[in-house]
Amino acid sequence: MALWPSVSGNTINGVGEAHVRQPSPVYWHAPDATPHGPLQVWFMKRTTPLVQAARQERQAAIDLPVEALADTAVERSAEAWTQVVKAAALAASADAVGITAVQPQWVFEGYAVGSGGSSSSALRTTGTPSTRPRTKPRLPR
Repeated sequence: MALWPSVSGNTINGVGEAHVRQPSPVYWHAPDATPHGPLQVWFMKRTTPLVQAARQERQAAIDLPVEALADTAVERSAEAWTQVVKAAALAASADAVGITAVQPQWVFEGYAVGSGGSSSSALRTTGTPSTRPRTKPRLPR
């Protein structure tokens, strides 16, 4: 319990606040981005071999190179892109597919929701995960 922060995730994320806002990092973000960071580091160091193998498998997928962008952008209407995405997801064994416009209050602080054009939305960060400025969590006053 020595690593448990004095502030709860509910407080950091504004439970009981009157206004809607973006969530603040609580857990599973860079350890220096949240008061829960030391607890997260402790947890990550104490796992079973099965969990460690799963983390290695996930990291291998994260480390795969990202293909270069196409030289020519494919232009489609929102309706056409919806059909393409749904068909690809269902072909990959998805049980259901839903598409909606992203809302800023669904996105953690430090990330921005921007327009990718008239028919799409894009999620952008303010830098790479290692260089992005860390937003301090809101602490109780």
